Amino acid sequence: MTTLMRVLKESIAYGFIVSVFILAGCGGNADNKQANAIDSLAKANQQAAAEAEQMIKSFPTPFEITQMLNKAGASYILDLSNSCDNAEKYSTAKSRALNWGIYGADLCYAATYNKKQETTNFLAATQKLVEKLEISNAFDKSVNDRMNKNFDKKDSLINMFTKQFSNTYDILNKSGRSNIAAISIASGTIEGIYISAQLAAFAKDNTELKKVIAGQKETLKKLVSLLSLYKDDKDIQEVFGKVKEVNAIFEGVNETLTDDQLKNLSAKVESIRNEFVK
Repeated sequence: MTTLMRVLKESIAYGFIVSVFILAGCGGNADNKQANAIDSLAKANQQAAAEAEQMIKSFPTPFEITQMLNKAGASYILDLSNSCDNAEKYSTAKSRALNWGIYGADLCYAATYNKKQETTNFLAATQKLVEKLEISNAFDKSVNDRMNKNFDKKDSLINMFTKQFSNTYDILNKSGRSNIAAISIASGTIEGIYISAQLAAFAKDNTELKKVIAGQKETLKKLVSLLSLYKDDKDIQEVFGKVKEVNAIFEGVNETLTDDQLKNLSAKVESIRNEFVK
């Protein structure tokens, strides 16, 4: 059950108790007012839940940024990704959701650069965390075989993984766990920006890379809007606070990053990302 729906139920229960006391002291008119207030609250929470689910469905996968990195001539550096060995150490729902998103971005990074062994390893890491999060039927058992058959067909490979992400988010939404999807989307977005900023910081000519990163400004704004819908979820609010710090840097970005903006963004995102993977 998502926090939004839990709050809705708790609010209705509380409102019912209050209405009983008001009815006893003031009559049926107060009861009608309380019932109207409860109905308004219910509609507001249902609307927020529906809005969150629609945003999750429309959110881009990290393939968007890794493909742009590839076109910009950036190299592939394995050490930038989270070690697959770390998958075993994540023991809370929050850490598993965060690193499911991070491994998803790392998988996209490896697949975009045709790194077959790395892609296979990151796929295994994401599957492991999905199992620990108890997301039923999230992964098609044939995905590994289909990956091997389609690895040289990049468009088919990307479509396959994109569909896999979409199906998992849909399962989470339908099972009342859209908060898990929201956390993973946030961490995947941060990982994509982290990889991009690291590559740009060490590139001899980072002109195109700075433009690629600047292009994530709208994605950050959309992420802020998504996370703001989960006002009563402590885990999401902790992630939200960090995302807002990154978004604050992007607010001053135009078509490209200045050197100072790249330096500030790189330091901020690296700090946040390292906290996510620890």
